[in-house]
Amino acid sequence: MHNITKIGHLTDIHYSYPENITIKQLMSKRLYGYIFWKLSKGKRFDFSMLKEIKEDIKKEQLDHIVVTGDLTQLCLPEEFYKVKTFLQSLHSQENISIIPGNHDFYVSEGKKHFYKEFQLQYPFVKIINNCALIGVNSAVVTPPVVSYGYLTQSQIKKLQEITERLDNRYFNILLIHHPPINGITFWNKALINTKEIIKILKTGIINLVLYGHIHRFSIRYFSSINGKIPVISASPLAYALRKHNQIGGYNIYEINRANNKWRLIIKRKTYNFQTKSFDVETFDFFIFS
Repeated sequence: MHNITKIGHLTDIHYSYPENITIKQLMSKRLYGYIFWKLSKGKRFDFSMLKEIKEDIKKEQLDHIVVTGDLTQLCLPEEFYKVKTFLQSLHSQENISIIPGNHDFYVSEGKKHFYKEFQLQYPFVKIINNCALIGVNSAVVTPPVVSYGYLTQSQIKKLQEITERLDNRYFNILLIHHPPINGITFWNKALINTKEIIKILKTGIINLVLYGHIHRFSIRYFSSINGKIPVISASPLAYALRKHNQIGGYNIYEINRANNKWRLIIKRKTYNFQTKSFDVETFDFFIFS
């Protein structure tokens, strides 16, 4: 079995391309998102750093890349096309796993564009060396101002079946856009049915949870029957709120197994605008039996 697996974690790219947006496309919740982007949110992102991010990711020689949602801002077809082109420049298609976020399903039309570019079904399972990736879709179309998530009962049932088949031969990683545990974000941005996910996490089959949505790097822990599970979000990929030290970047997870125990090393890479390079924080490793 492969010794060390390196997985890159990207999230909340919010690729925006509103230049050719039509009046018809704006006659929906997109109007709210468009105004918010122009007046405020768009100033938080700097897509010029994507070139440096691309070069840095290629240097890392990652085994796999996961993207935990919000690839686009207004779920426009041009946004999906351009963000897909960017992602394909990072790694081969089979070595990138993608789940949608609420902005990718900003309006019902977004589902069609997402599935056209990323032909996926949820939940999915991918075996990457010594890891099993389990991706679920928590994105649903919501009214303006709220951005909650929801896992359908069919997904919950399939997820339960998947986790019942998995064992500790693999390091099992759950991918979801919304925080799967309570207390991380406001009620109007939370996952509605966390109880079902918590029940699955308590079994201890899942070793690591990766998510996005909250626009900041965070490590929390969830207690299962087998010990603590890290629940981790990455910074938005192209974030540029320098005044508040909220800088974009991505995470890397190095995973290996020795003496019947798992070792996880977490590296947070953030873009440094002054040096045009990346600062790295390495966090304590965690051992799982």
